[in-house]
Amino acid sequence: MINKKLTIFEFTIISFFIAVILSIAIVFVTNQTGSNLPSFPLDYITLSFLIDKSILNINYQLAFEFCYYTIIFTLYGLLLAIINKYSSKIKYISLLLIVTVGFLIFQESLMSKTSNIISDQVYINSASVIKSLPNKTKKYFGLEAYGDLNSDNKEDVAFIIKRKDEIRGDLYYLSASLKVEDGYEGLNLLFLGDKVVPSQILIEDGVIGVELEKGIFYAQLIDNEIKELVY
Repeated sequence: MINKKLTIFEFTIISFFIAVILSIAIVFVTNQTGSNLPSFPLDYITLSFLIDKSILNINYQLAFEFCYYTIIFTLYGLLLAIINKYSSKIKYISLLLIVTVGFLIFQESLMSKTSNIISDQVYINSASVIKSLPNKTKKYFGLEAYGDLNSDNKEDVAFIIKRKDEIRGDLYYLSASLKVEDGYEGLNLLFLGDKVVPSQILIEDGVIGVELEKGIFYAQLIDNEIKELVY
């Protein structure tokens, strides 16, 4: 019996179905942690570094990511189909690619879980008494500033919290903790917005400034709560 090679069309169709499975896995893993794009080296295999992150702030973000990754992996399949026409070892190359991508997706999942644990620990250390939002996962975003918020000559801290919402995507909040004798006393959360990524935060003359894409967001401690200042 003669083993007939798959045609380029047949090989590409098979690659498309494999691409759909891989794309679903990548989108699921990256969005479980609130990330828009996978990390190195998976981002290079999927060519995610070519995506303008600003265009991901759209209502159909998941669909866009899924279609993008499906197209990329299907193109890989087309390339393998062309190689298949001239090589008898293509099945080993294809298997190696699928196993490699599968391993990187698994590694991405483990890294995200570790990242969540670390961010939760940092969040607890920064403000152990922050008023919580019910049944929602919040993460310390990594931006903070130190300064006196209540004129007691003690160094308070203001920082950003990120929460992943299933419908609206990434939501950002401003909060702060006041320095007390036995640690820090957490304050309320102040909503900054969605589809915006804070890039800098500072405290000057008791006023908190958060740099957003749409401008500077100002807040101040009033009646023991962080409240927005409108100029």
